[in-house]
Amino acid sequence: MDSITQITLGAAVGELVLGRKVGNRAMMWGAIGGTIPDLDVMANFFLDPVHALAVHRGITHSIFFSVFAAFPFAWIVHRLYRSETHRKRTYKWFVFLVNLIILALISGGLGYMSILTGTGTGVGLGVVIFVLGLYFIYRLYRFYFMGRGEIESGNYWQWYLLFFLAFFTHIWLDCHTSYGTQVFQPFSNFRAAFDNISVADPAYTLPFLICVAIAAFLRRENQWRRRLTWMGILLSSLYMAWTISNKIKVDRFFARVLEDEQIDAIRFRTSPSILNNFLWSCVAETDSVYHFGQHSLLDKGSTIPVLYEIPKHHDRLEPYADDEGIRILQWFSNGYYTVWEQDDGSYILSDLRYGSMTDDVSGFSDFVFNFRVSPVDNGLEITEMRERPRDVGPMFEKLIKRIRGVEADTLVHVRIGD
Repeated sequence: MDSITQITLGAAVGELVLGRKVGNRAMMWGAIGGTIPDLDVMANFFLDPVHALAVHRGITHSIFFSVFAAFPFAWIVHRLYRSETHRKRTYKWFVFLVNLIILALISGGLGYMSILTGTGTGVGLGVVIFVLGLYFIYRLYRFYFMGRGEIESGNYWQWYLLFFLAFFTHIWLDCHTSYGTQVFQPFSNFRAAFDNISVADPAYTLPFLICVAIAAFLRRENQWRRRLTWMGILLSSLYMAWTISNKIKVDRFFARVLEDEQIDAIRFRTSPSILNNFLWSCVAETDSVYHFGQHSLLDKGSTIPVLYEIPKHHDRLEPYADDEGIRILQWFSNGYYTVWEQDDGSYILSDLRYGSMTDDVSGFSDFVFNFRVSPVDNGLEITEMRERPRDVGPMFEKLIKRIRGVEADTLVHVRIGD
């Protein structure tokens, strides 16, 4: 899931393991541990986009990594406090400046999002977070930078447990999304994907974040620190259970729609759209086409209003079946892809698992993941297409409108992409 969610979960883990002994330092190291697996995105600077797909959520998101990487991280942090390096002014300056940079990045990112979407909400929220951040920096300066740092350090195995749980809960949470997590690396590249929650879902994250943030301002001896942390975990876990229930309901609904329409599907999958768990994308595979539709939990009626028939056209890439890049894209999409032929002789490969960015489908630009495949003299050139609508506001307005549901008792078939 998104970085804020993983940071929150890692901080909660840190609090429960070592919060009573080291206070907010446990939250800080838990948050760092919750972020470490996603540092595999650094591969984007060294690999082409296709090979970077194979690396992300790979070895750093495996059970193997959780078990064995926790050893050196636990040793480093345990050594840091046992050697009293944490009391040195140079180290404190480093921690202080890192917190200032994080505050600036969060506030600046929200302000940029406000400009991008054409709304004023990002600026207002950015100001609130900036003010709260300044208060946090003040407390950091007063109680940490100017303090002696006299704390219990915790033993090695407690630090090991903190990092192991921060790593393991990170990969477990990622398994519930559609992207896929290679939990059995380096022994298998199988990707676990439960498809029951979006990669970013505020309803999961915000209550959890609020509980953990309030706990961070309490003294480590205060019993409400653990109570609030457990409350955050309970709320997020209940929401996760609700998303799993939704997944089961939508699967059953889509299976019945396919049966009613006499569509003999080889397989099908459903997944929630971005930022919510009400609107679901449904895609079924037959021999020659994919059937794609959207279903909101708030829909009234007995069926999906529109089911798009999208020809697979996998044969268009058969001449390049031995190309490593093509094999990676086929593996990454789990076979749920279609190929669009372009006038310049290139092809667009669309991954259908993540659904449409709008409330309808007219072409490849409506899907989230697209790759341009261009034949060249020495093989293929594959590039990820990152074009997005400049005016995101209307797109989200359509998304919200569709979430509210429609009434449909008659299904309309629309064929595109021939």
